[in-house]
Amino acid sequence: MRILLCTGLLLSLFSVGAPLQCMTCLYLYNNTCLMRQARKCSEDTCREVALQSNIFAEDNLSLTYSDCANTQDCIPGTFSISGGTPRFFRMQAECCNTDVCNENPIQLQPESFGPLQCPFCFTKNANDCVVIDTHNCPIGETKCITFAGFMQQAGTSQVWAAFKGCATPDFCNFITTLPTGVRRRLNVLLRFNVTQATCVDAQPSSYTSGL
Repeated sequence: MRILLCTGLLLSLFSVGAPLQCMTCLYLYNNTCLMRQARKCSEDTCREVALQSNIFAEDNLSLTYSDCANTQDCIPGTFSISGGTPRFFRMQAECCNTDVCNENPIQLQPESFGPLQCPFCFTKNANDCVVIDTHNCPIGETKCITFAGFMQQAGTSQVWAAFKGCATPDFCNFITTLPTGVRRRLNVLLRFNVTQATCVDAQPSSYTSGL
């Protein structure tokens, strides 16, 4: 009995000390994560991220990203904002903590639009923007957002801009809880420094004029 207890204790100690293994993407090329491989991590979380964006440049960016992360740096959810063409970004992120649990790349699904609407405007180098139109929101974007501050996408220069449009609850929860003037990353690929961020529930078209 004593031998069995000692053996079990040793096995548990070895299992606790084993590092987590995650899939990692070493290169981002032609919108595809190349050379995906499992590696041992010093962090405690596996992360998988997919991003589509043209809010920082005229060209569409589409990529996937796999890595190891600390728990506090992996923020799961669906983060997106949209409005008048062509200003939008969409990010979906997943976090997990078992070996190679992020082995399946996220596939962002084509968008469809629902009955909810939000006022839209986008202006660079400004703290506010003038609403120029109202747009139907993609399904899942159930909030109308007003945002001002710095935004930066990995590999690009930061953009100071004001934006109004549609947003997902996950993005609103993230952006409205950031301390003013504090730079914060959203799953490595995006960075924000907020001077203003508010969200209200999106409504059918007859209710959006008051935002």
